[in-house]
Amino acid sequence: MGFRARMILLSILGASIIAALSIYVGASRIISALEYANPLWVAAALSLDLAFYLFKAARWRRILGDMNLQAPYRMVLNVTFIGYLANMLIPFRLGEIGRAYALRKAGGIPLSLAILSMVVESLFDTMGIGFILGLGLLLMAGTPALNPSILRAVKLLGYGGIVLSLFLLAAPNVKAFREQVIRLTGLLPEGISRRLKPIILDYFTSLAGLSRGKGEPVILWGLSAALWLIPGLFTAAFFKAFHMEVSMAKVLLGSMLLQLSFAIPAPPGYAGTFEAYWTLIYGLLGYGFVEALRVGVAYHLLNIAAAAVLGGISIPCLNLTLREALQPRSLA
Repeated sequence: MGFRARMILLSILGASIIAALSIYVGASRIISALEYANPLWVAAALSLDLAFYLFKAARWRRILGDMNLQAPYRMVLNVTFIGYLANMLIPFRLGEIGRAYALRKAGGIPLSLAILSMVVESLFDTMGIGFILGLGLLLMAGTPALNPSILRAVKLLGYGGIVLSLFLLAAPNVKAFREQVIRLTGLLPEGISRRLKPIILDYFTSLAGLSRGKGEPVILWGLSAALWLIPGLFTAAFFKAFHMEVSMAKVLLGSMLLQLSFAIPAPPGYAGTFEAYWTLIYGLLGYGFVEALRVGVAYHLLNIAAAAVLGGISIPCLNLTLREALQPRSLA
């Protein structure tokens, strides 16, 4: 099936999900919930959403500096906002590639190095998400309603997420481990080995390319953990806006599970699938499915509006057109 056919199919799927959820809950109930949202908490949520991208741009600029690539913060921030918009409109996170093209056009940074900086960024995102996911699981383990068997499993998963995060940080510095992983990759079937080797080599070599010193990966790890704490705080503020109970364990865990869902094929704008995953995740975490859906719809609409405004402002700031921002091949 071709790319365009898949997009049409996914768009139909997304529209069907939205229609089904609206019928199940009732569109009037969703609109009513939006009308009674607390504007102060909505403003707090918007501020946290903006802070996430300000912080993300600052971390990316630091990574570029580690690679001896200089770019003004304002330019990196505009490129980050363009990627935010592109990811909302282009599925499979392909909007990320647009960031590399926009950075090349705006700052003259070679495309290969811009992409490599994003590989490093993704590695630290994985570490940060793993850490916050583990933290959320450990906080959930303190919930008195859990029976002993589930409690042990949740604790084990929580410690596993934190250990994995720290392991990914430390592993590139262990030469014997690096050699063993590369050797074991060669023992896999040829097709799998051919796909895995570039990813593994990127992982080991990209962290080694950071130039500020041996402590730099630790600093970036800390920045990444702080960065991925923000979506949980954003979600907590949104729940407050809709007069719902806030459990930091649930919002931290739910926000990270939602991030993982973005790797699954979705329609443009994540229409329908975002609401479905949000409702499923927070419904299983103990919130009512109807209440969770109301908040999820509002959350998604707010994200789309913020992406449109911030991305729309940033495109002319970098002398790009909307077509160039959403179809980065035109910049090649």
